[in-house]
Amino acid sequence: MQKPSKISISITMILVGYIYFTIVGCDSSLGLKSKIQKEFNSNPFLKELNIKLTVLKEENGYVTVATEVDENDLRKYKVVNDAIDAAKAIKGVKAISLKVQSPLKKRQTARRMIELLGTALDTYKLDVGHYPESLNLLIETGQKKISKWNGPYLAGKSIPKDPWENDFVYKCPGNNSEYDLSSYGEDGEKGGEGINQDINSWEVDYD
Repeated sequence: MQKPSKISISITMILVGYIYFTIVGCDSSLGLKSKIQKEFNSNPFLKELNIKLTVLKEENGYVTVATEVDENDLRKYKVVNDAIDAAKAIKGVKAISLKVQSPLKKRQTARRMIELLGTALDTYKLDVGHYPESLNLLIETGQKKISKWNGPYLAGKSIPKDPWENDFVYKCPGNNSEYDLSSYGEDGEKGGEGINQDINSWEVDYD
């Protein structure tokens, strides 16, 4: 039997190393949040029932995930919990909490958030005399010196995101009122219908 040459052995070792890096190395470079999301995305039972399980945040191993599955749908809810239990085996995960959010509830939450931001914007205007050019000015002025600014006008260190983890869209002056403030719904894109329909500060929302 002919012995493999040094060149063929070297090529084989390079290929093995490449495959290992592709399968293992790339995974090890992922953050914990991305690893958990990848686990959910590849779960065959979630795929079969078309269940979306989204990692909202991860901090020091404590993870929050969200789904729109109704708790009364026992079959789907069990699949969700089984997927979460499987993800708990990922190294670095300390605990996973689940938030159940229906599309309607998310839209209602987005509407309330827009109203709260509107209150903050109105308070800013009362102090400064006009609406801010950016939502960030509700938190801090940065290098700007704004006369009569008496904030922050919102709690926290950053502007909250909408229930789909997208930024609210703010324009001042607005096309429809003194300012326009919107959430673009589930798809995060302007326009759409149903759960993707925009939620706007200048419109009445009947959800």
